[in-house]
Amino acid sequence: MKPMLFLVCGLPGAGKTTFAKAFAQANNFKYISIDDCYADLNGDETDHSNKFQAWILFYSRINLCQVMNEHVVVEAMSLDHYARHEFISWFPGFSHHLILITNDFEECCRNVALRRRNISRKGMLELKDRCRYPDINEQREWDSGIQVVAPTNFVMDLVGTKDFFNHNLLKGVTP
Repeated sequence: MKPMLFLVCGLPGAGKTTFAKAFAQANNFKYISIDDCYADLNGDETDHSNKFQAWILFYSRINLCQVMNEHVVVEAMSLDHYARHEFISWFPGFSHHLILITNDFEECCRNVALRRRNISRKGMLELKDRCRYPDINEQREWDSGIQVVAPTNFVMDLVGTKDFFNHNLLKGVTP
């Protein structure tokens, strides 16, 4: 059986990090974030210099999980469908599961405004346009997918249970 790669993506401020960390911890999966790679390289996750090196580190960490046959939760920002397609093509040794975190756009903007690395409203609108739910063709590329709308306390409580894997499109996926 292939190890599972769960790609968690969505707009900044939607709840990706909170969800991905809880999901990984509750299921004893590895957790990898591009922001952690920036922090390891630059000493600060908000410093996005050394982009190429950060992505090499990100790729290497995910690839190590693939080689070690470990399940992994990968948090990446608002990857568009082209980037998601490319992403899964890099890691054929995994089964691929997409978790798209969505939230009210204005709520995302409010959450981002509270952070040290602020993104302008124009930047948020550009990201919103890019980060769409997969169309039918993209859905066929994934072994499963789920949309989590504004991770609530109920969803966060459900994350570590078998019930979460029976919810929506994750049916048949077993940790």
